[in-house]
Amino acid sequence: MSQADGIYLSPEAFMSTAAFQRGFAEGRCHIRPRFDDDDVVVDPYAYEAGRQFAILAPPDLEIVVRQGINPDAIQLLGTLVDAGAICV
Repeated sequence: MSQADGIYLSPEAFMSTAAFQRGFAEGRCHIRPRFDDDDVVVDPYAYEAGRQFAILAPPDLEIVVRQGINPDAIQLLGTLVDAGAICV
């Protein structure tokens, strides 16, 4: 049995997912991971990436700004993924 093909999401779309946002918020608040929650089971990779990003990003970096996803956050996520610090 092989794995299913994935779909590509732009970094902005990936960071806009509820799972990424929740992982980021819980990571920033030092809440223990809750991988078994129903909404996390839907997209555990985005949830974990959000948690990792919360740890690696500067503490004052906001993901969401008035215009949408913060361009600085998008750029940083790309840098961290390229460096192998976050797997998505």
